[in-house]
Amino acid sequence: MNRDPEIRDLLRHGDSSMDPAIRKDAYAKGLALIQERAYVLPLYSVPAYFIAANDLVFKPKADGILKFNELSWK
Repeated sequence: MNRDPEIRDLLRHGDSSMDPAIRKDAYAKGLALIQERAYVLPLYSVPAYFIAANDLVFKPKADGILKFNELSWK
């Protein structure tokens, strides 16, 4: 959206490769440039709520989405 040709080329390179290492490298470089050039700025943060109880089996996910069907009791 910002029309930066360097970032566009890195993201296209990652999009068109089937090699996970190439994709990871291209996306990492592209996202680092986006961060460095401040093309994306967070406007707010979303709180993450978690549950705690001695008898509850709960493993938090990286995405912060609470899935009640994955909870259980000891």
